[in-house]
Amino acid sequence: MAGKAITASWTALTGSAAGTDQPVSYLVQYREKATDDDWSTASVGETAPNGTSFTTNALVKGVTYQFRVAGQNSEGVGPWSDVKELETATAPTSAPTLTATPKVGELSLRIGSVSATGGSPITGYQVKYRQVGASAWSTKNIERVTTYVLTGLKQAVNYDVSVAAVNAVGAGPATTVRAGTQGLPSAPTSVKVARGDRQATVAWGAPTKPNGTVTSYLVQKRLGTTGTWATAGTTTGSTKKFVAKGLTNGSTYQFRVVAKTSVGTGAYSAAVKVVPAGKPIAPSSVKAVSDSKGLLTVTWPKASGNGLPVTGYTVKYSTNGSTYYTLKKVGASTLKVTTTKGSHGKRVYFKVYTHNALGTSTERTTSVIRK
Repeated sequence: MAGKAITASWTALTGSAAGTDQPVSYLVQYREKATDDDWSTASVGETAPNGTSFTTNALVKGVTYQFRVAGQNSEGVGPWSDVKELETATAPTSAPTLTATPKVGELSLRIGSVSATGGSPITGYQVKYRQVGASAWSTKNIERVTTYVLTGLKQAVNYDVSVAAVNAVGAGPATTVRAGTQGLPSAPTSVKVARGDRQATVAWGAPTKPNGTVTSYLVQKRLGTTGTWATAGTTTGSTKKFVAKGLTNGSTYQFRVVAKTSVGTGAYSAAVKVVPAGKPIAPSSVKAVSDSKGLLTVTWPKASGNGLPVTGYTVKYSTNGSTYYTLKKVGASTLKVTTTKGSHGKRVYFKVYTHNALGTSTERTTSVIRK
């Protein structure tokens, strides 16, 4: 039975009930339900010999029809059967129950039973959905299930969802609910990193769309710009600064930050780059020699910039070992100076300092007796 169709079936007449040994065909009369015995205006169909069923497809949905059947052979038409009646099917006349559970960019639907199927089995459901305030609906026709997940939705957006039961005739009334999808936090904002001596300080702002309460932040680091990301540390949701320690001065690092809520982990920030560095290291040694004429030469090996290029050196001298004066400032490529400071036969003291963009090293000292 599918809305406009009803199939009547019966058991074939046999033996004396058939009235003959010739094949028996059957007449089928049908009409809209009535209480009288006047079938003169009823519709009539005829089967092929020995037929045991008859289908009509020209009925009206939701109307009760009466049927009766009589055998027919060469001798004529036999008595009519008892009258049977049946209502043609309609689309379901009740709506399913519906709940929607929010997920990240999804809604999980639970579809309940339909109390009035319209006389035809429920074959599936018609699911419609749209953002609240939108005019156009999106439609999905699904199988007969009790759960279904609407995917591909926008995060942290409210939706109207409508579900109607479907049978062979069509779709019935719908149940509509309103529910909002969950959302993950957007990326932290204004991420900056400041270098330190074997460390870096990462600072950031809260996400513009936290989509909930930020419970913590995860800071990741990697060596270079193509290495594997690793956890540098975590902070609470109210702390937006982190100091990464144990770094190697002079090496390039990248950092990124992500916010977490009870729903999950959000979007990572863009990576920021830093090269940790500190004040330079003093030369490992300083030597001073005097030639026979009293010309003093001070030399030192190239010093470490401690993560930054060495910008130069400062050489100071003293004739008493306590009060020092600047002898000369030289560039990074100069590793010696000469002087005639001090008296012949007296000791002259020297200090050498290294410079980089962050400052000045401690001193390295030496002394020599001027000839």
